[in-house]
Amino acid sequence: MSRKASGYERRDKEHYPTPAAPVTRGLAKHVRVEGRVVWECACGSGEMVQALKIAGAKKVYATDIDISHYGKQAELFDEGPPTPPLKQDFLTTSRLPIGTEMIITNPPYGMRGALAVEFIK
Repeated sequence: MSRKASGYERRDKEHYPTPAAPVTRGLAKHVRVEGRVVWECACGSGEMVQALKIAGAKKVYATDIDISHYGKQAELFDEGPPTPPLKQDFLTTSRLPIGTEMIITNPPYGMRGALAVEFIK
């Protein structure tokens, strides 16, 4: 979350794609993703889903409240078509997808970080 205004124009449904590099070069070096079942619950365009696959995740569940952007960046990856996403609101979901071992996401911030706080809770 940011402590000051980012200067970015607000986008509908908080669609701000996360580049793959923070996952493949950063997170995956410190968190064992390889062989794990991961839920990316704010998958947006799917960049992090593909990055998690490249990092060796056994399976990645992809969900978001708006899946209309999903796969638009698939051409950036040589790993085949993106995993089909499921339209789902993480904040109202009561069960994890089958076999989920970890949730890895970049949650939507919302105004003043309110949505991110709800994701964390």
